[in-house]
Amino acid sequence: MDNNNSENVQGHLPTKTENISVPIALVVFILSAFFLLAVVIISIYGVRGMVSREIAAKKQAKTPVALQEIKYNDSLMLNSTEWIDYQQGKLRIPIKRAMDLIAQENQ
Repeated sequence: MDNNNSENVQGHLPTKTENISVPIALVVFILSAFFLLAVVIISIYGVRGMVSREIAAKKQAKTPVALQEIKYNDSLMLNSTEWIDYQQGKLRIPIKRAMDLIAQENQ
């Protein structure tokens, strides 16, 4: 009996639960580390996206309404087709098309 007790104390043979707990702890640690890394990465990209949207909104807010209207009207004038005077046959065409027609005439 003494011989058997001395082996358990001195040799300390691990039980099944002790064998399993070390790998489980390691797996939990590794998964926690990956989870933490994922949270940090998502947070960084989320903050960057929010900052870029805020910067774009501030730029838009800084542009006065009158300037926005001027840019819109200029864009319409340069990129749309509209009759200026139908009876005289005056037509406004997009600038790209006008440049193409002039290039064809000069060939």
